[in-house]
Amino acid sequence: MSQPSEHVPLAAERGEHGRSLGGRELRLKRAERRQGDHDHFQRAHQVQVGRAAHAYQARTRRARDRVELVVVVNTVVTYDLVQAYFAKGRSDQFYLRSGRLVTVAGILISVLTAFIAKGYSNIMNYIQTLFSIFNAPLFATFIVAMFWRRATAWGGFWSLLAGTASAYAVNRLNAYHTIFHFGSALSASFWQAIIAFLVDVVVLVAVSLVTKRKTDEELQGLVWGSARADEAASEVDERDRLWWRSPALLGGVAILILLVLNFTFA
Repeated sequence: MSQPSEHVPLAAERGEHGRSLGGRELRLKRAERRQGDHDHFQRAHQVQVGRAAHAYQARTRRARDRVELVVVVNTVVTYDLVQAYFAKGRSDQFYLRSGRLVTVAGILISVLTAFIAKGYSNIMNYIQTLFSIFNAPLFATFIVAMFWRRATAWGGFWSLLAGTASAYAVNRLNAYHTIFHFGSALSASFWQAIIAFLVDVVVLVAVSLVTKRKTDEELQGLVWGSARADEAASEVDERDRLWWRSPALLGGVAILILLVLNFTFA
């Protein structure tokens, strides 16, 4: 920033009635001008420091979220898939190595997805496409298994696989204008999610009906309507028994608002 000039304009060297300022008054005027320039510089510096601190905090939060995501993927794959289905009863060292390999593979896959994102006009379309392919079948499996006791683990596995595959197939068919042509990326994402949800539910029900289900004791606290045996009724807050705090009422109001908004702005 350039240093403030010692020269004061002629208008500033005169008093209220046009008289020339004396030597002392002129020095005071120049000192006030320098102080104003200094205050302006200080304020600009504080703004820049604040912006830098905010950017650092945002980058730190994003880095922390990425680390948490890696930990989640590592844990789910190692404990819920490898240990539960593919390699039961192995040593801790084996699962530790499996977790490390999963971490490396996950990071490499995440890096490669950046090249896929380059083919989209904006990041919003890319995120909605990912949500329709992966989140829609996951939500279908979760919501059905939470309310239907007959759902099985194999039903959940094959439904997730079928729902994801169907959403991706619709995405590719729309991209090449084969069978499907939705007109826009956002419309395609909605239809991909709808088809994935329906396929997921059908496969989940069909596979669950021909595979062995878990006992009611194993489902305690996991399925709607089955509270844990160690949960005492006295632990329930009495205020939650009020009619206007009923989950059924609040959920019904939310669904009603959803339907009204969809039919209004469809």
